[in-house]
Amino acid sequence: MEAPYVEASRALGSSVTHIVVRHLIPDITPIILGSILVGTRAAILLGSGLSFLGLGDLERVSLGTILFYARRSAALISGAYWLIVFPGLLIMLIILALTLITLAVERNLKVKE
Repeated sequence: MEAPYVEASRALGSSVTHIVVRHLIPDITPIILGSILVGTRAAILLGSGLSFLGLGDLERVSLGTILFYARRSAALISGAYWLIVFPGLLIMLIILALTLITLAVERNLKVKE
């Protein structure tokens, strides 16, 4: 079943390219952007979590690796709290920013019904 505006555009003689560019791409843009942003959040959390547990690539420097080595060297007990607090805050701020961007995209780019 086609959307009524696609049927109307086809009845007026619009080409397939015109229908795709003017009607279909604007409809799927919020869905694609939302999926990309949710996937990015999941990848960041998964990568950080695996690196924190020591299951990631420990040769690459990442926020999870910093947290892994801080936990391994007992940074909190020795008073080096910044090795845990700042990477954790940065992960939280990145995820919060991506969440707010996702909400803004969903709010501003509504799908036609």
